[in-house]
Amino acid sequence: MTDHATLYSEDSLDFGCDSSEDTEDASETDVAKTDYKGSEETERYMKEKVQQLRDLLQQLQDGTLPEYVNRLSRLQSVLEERLFVASTYKDIELEMVNTQYRKESQRLQDEFEMKKVDLKETLLHSLEEKKKQIEAEQHSVELTGISVDTLDSRPSFTRKLRRRQNEPTSHSESK
Repeated sequence: MTDHATLYSEDSLDFGCDSSEDTEDASETDVAKTDYKGSEETERYMKEKVQQLRDLLQQLQDGTLPEYVNRLSRLQSVLEERLFVASTYKDIELEMVNTQYRKESQRLQDEFEMKKVDLKETLLHSLEEKKKQIEAEQHSVELTGISVDTLDSRPSFTRKLRRRQNEPTSHSESK
Protein backbone atom coordinates (compact mmCIF):
# COMPACT_ATOMS: atom_id res chain seq x y z
CA MET A 1 0.00 0.00 0.00
CA THR A 2 1.05 3.40 -0.64
CA ASP A 3 1.37 5.91 2.02
CA HIS A 4 -1.49 8.24 2.14
CA ALA A 5 0.72 11.18 2.82
CA THR A 6 2.80 10.52 -0.30
CA LEU A 7 -0.19 10.49 -2.58
CA TYR A 8 -1.42 13.74 -1.34
CA SER A 9 1.51 15.84 -0.58
CA GLU A 10 1.49 19.48 0.22
CA ASP A 11 2.76 20.09 -3.28
CA SER A 12 -0.25 18.62 -4.94
CA LEU A 13 -2.67 21.46 -4.23
CA ASP A 14 -3.83 21.38 -7.78
CA PHE A 15 -6.60 18.95 -7.00
CA GLY A 16 -8.13 21.26 -4.41
CA CYS A 17 -7.60 18.90 -1.53
CA ASP A 18 -4.97 19.48 1.04
CA SER A 19 -5.38 16.40 3.11
CA SER A 20 -7.93 13.97 4.42
CA GLU A 21 -8.58 16.30 7.33
CA ASP A 22 -9.42 19.07 4.93
CA THR A 23 -11.87 16.78 3.18
CA GLU A 24 -13.63 15.96 6.44
CA ASP A 25 -13.75 19.62 7.43
CA ALA A 26 -15.18 20.61 4.10
CA SER A 27 -17.90 17.96 4.28
CA GLU A 28 -18.85 19.08 7.79
CA THR A 29 -19.11 22.66 6.60
CA ASP A 30 -21.31 21.59 3.73
CA VAL A 31 -23.54 19.64 6.13
CA ALA A 32 -23.73 22.64 8.44
CA LYS A 33 -24.59 24.88 5.51
CA THR A 34 -27.18 22.37 4.36
CA ASP A 35 -28.61 22.10 7.90
CA TYR A 36 -28.80 25.87 8.18
CA LYS A 37 -30.31 26.13 4.74
CA GLY A 38 -32.81 23.33 5.60
CA SER A 39 -33.61 25.05 8.88
CA GLU A 40 -34.35 28.29 7.04
CA GLU A 41 -36.55 26.49 4.54
CA THR A 42 -38.36 24.65 7.33
CA GLU A 43 -38.88 27.88 9.21
CA ARG A 44 -40.14 29.64 6.10
CA TYR A 45 -42.42 26.68 5.37
CA MET A 46 -43.79 26.77 8.92
CA LYS A 47 -44.39 30.52 8.72
CA GLU A 48 -46.24 30.06 5.43
CA LYS A 49 -48.28 27.24 6.91
CA VAL A 50 -49.15 29.32 10.00
CA GLN A 51 -50.13 32.23 7.75
CA GLN A 52 -52.33 29.93 5.66
CA LEU A 53 -54.01 28.60 8.80
CA ARG A 54 -54.55 32.15 10.07
CA ASP A 55 -56.08 33.10 6.73
CA LEU A 56 -58.36 30.04 6.91
CA LEU A 57 -59.34 30.95 10.47
CA GLN A 58 -60.09 34.52 9.45
CA GLN A 59 -62.19 33.28 6.52
CA LEU A 60 -64.03 30.95 8.90
CA GLN A 61 -64.72 33.78 11.34
CA ASP A 62 -65.88 36.02 8.47
CA GLY A 63 -68.07 33.20 7.16
CA THR A 64 -66.40 33.18 3.74
CA LEU A 65 -64.53 29.87 3.94
CA PRO A 66 -65.79 27.79 0.98
CA GLU A 67 -65.97 24.51 2.91
CA TYR A 68 -67.83 26.24 5.72
CA VAL A 69 -70.21 27.95 3.33
CA ASN A 70 -70.94 24.65 1.53
CA ARG A 71 -71.59 22.77 4.76
CA LEU A 72 -73.67 25.62 6.10
CA SER A 73 -75.79 25.73 2.95
CA ARG A 74 -76.28 21.93 3.05
CA LEU A 75 -77.30 22.11 6.71
CA GLN A 76 -79.61 25.02 5.96
CA SER A 77 -81.30 23.06 3.17
CA VAL A 78 -81.65 20.02 5.46
CA LEU A 79 -83.15 22.27 8.14
CA GLU A 80 -85.62 23.79 5.69
CA GLU A 81 -86.61 20.34 4.44
CA ARG A 82 -87.14 19.04 7.98
CA LEU A 83 -89.15 22.12 8.92
CA PHE A 84 -91.31 21.64 5.82
CA VAL A 85 -91.86 17.96 6.64
CA ALA A 86 -92.65 18.77 10.29
CA SER A 87 -95.05 21.53 9.27
CA THR A 88 -96.78 19.26 6.75
CA TYR A 89 -97.03 16.48 9.34
CA LYS A 90 -98.47 18.93 11.87
CA ASP A 91 -101.02 20.17 9.34
CA ILE A 92 -102.06 16.61 8.46
CA GLU A 93 -102.38 15.62 12.13
CA LEU A 94 -104.35 18.78 12.88
CA GLU A 95 -106.70 18.12 9.97
CA MET A 96 -107.19 14.52 11.14
CA VAL A 97 -107.98 15.68 14.67
CA ASN A 98 -110.42 18.30 13.37
CA THR A 99 -112.13 15.72 11.16
CA GLN A 100 -112.39 13.30 14.06
CA TYR A 101 -113.75 16.10 16.27
CA ARG A 102 -116.40 17.03 13.72
CA LYS A 103 -117.46 13.39 13.30
CA GLU A 104 -117.62 12.83 17.06
CA SER A 105 -119.46 16.10 17.57
CA GLN A 106 -121.99 15.20 14.87
CA ARG A 107 -122.44 11.71 16.35
CA LEU A 108 -123.02 13.16 19.82
CA GLN A 109 -125.42 15.77 18.43
CA ASP A 110 -127.39 13.04 16.64
CA GLU A 111 -127.40 10.92 19.79
CA PHE A 112 -128.60 13.91 21.81
CA GLU A 113 -131.41 14.58 19.35
CA MET A 114 -132.46 10.92 19.42
CA LYS A 115 -132.51 10.84 23.23
CA LYS A 116 -134.36 14.14 23.29
CA VAL A 117 -137.03 12.78 20.92
CA ASP A 118 -137.19 9.52 22.89
CA LEU A 119 -137.56 11.36 26.19
CA LYS A 120 -140.22 13.62 24.69
CA GLU A 121 -142.14 10.58 23.42
CA THR A 122 -141.81 8.87 26.80
CA LEU A 123 -143.09 11.96 28.60
CA LEU A 124 -145.97 12.36 26.15
CA HIS A 125 -146.87 8.67 26.54
CA SER A 126 -146.71 9.00 30.32
CA LEU A 127 -148.86 12.13 30.16
CA GLU A 128 -151.43 10.37 27.97
CA GLU A 129 -151.57 7.43 30.40
CA LYS A 130 -152.10 9.77 33.34
CA LYS A 131 -154.81 11.63 31.44
CA LYS A 132 -156.55 8.32 30.70
CA GLN A 133 -156.18 7.27 34.32
CA ILE A 134 -157.62 10.58 35.54
CA GLU A 135 -160.48 10.36 33.05
CA ALA A 136 -161.15 6.78 34.18
CA GLU A 137 -161.17 7.88 37.85
CA GLN A 138 -163.51 10.78 37.03
CA HIS A 139 -165.77 8.42 35.14
CA SER A 140 -165.87 5.95 38.04
CA VAL A 141 -166.51 8.79 40.48
CA GLU A 142 -169.42 9.97 38.39
CA LEU A 143 -170.80 6.44 38.40
CA THR A 144 -170.51 6.04 42.15
CA GLY A 145 -171.68 9.53 42.96
CA ILE A 146 -168.84 10.30 45.34
CA SER A 147 -167.42 13.74 44.98
CA VAL A 148 -163.88 14.18 43.87
CA ASP A 149 -163.03 16.25 46.95
CA THR A 150 -163.85 13.39 49.27
CA LEU A 151 -161.57 11.04 47.37
CA ASP A 152 -158.65 13.37 47.59
CA SER A 153 -159.05 14.23 51.22
CA ARG A 154 -157.83 11.49 53.40
CA PRO A 155 -158.69 11.24 57.00
CA SER A 156 -155.81 12.04 59.23
CA PHE A 157 -155.09 9.34 61.70
CA THR A 158 -152.92 9.84 64.67
CA ARG A 159 -151.02 6.86 65.67
CA LYS A 160 -150.38 6.13 69.27
CA LEU A 161 -147.21 4.33 69.87
CA ARG A 162 -146.88 1.61 72.44
CA ARG A 163 -144.89 2.34 75.48
CA ARG A 164 -141.61 0.63 75.91
CA GLN A 165 -141.45 -1.83 78.72
CA ASN A 166 -138.40 -0.47 80.47
CA GLU A 167 -139.45 3.13 80.12
CA PRO A 168 -140.70 4.69 83.35
CA THR A 169 -144.13 6.15 83.28
CA SER A 170 -144.38 9.86 83.37
CA HIS A 171 -146.45 11.70 85.96
CA SER A 172 -148.91 12.96 83.44
CA GLU A 173 -149.65 9.45 82.14
CA SER A 174 -150.13 7.89 85.53
CA LYS A 175 -152.74 10.35 86.60
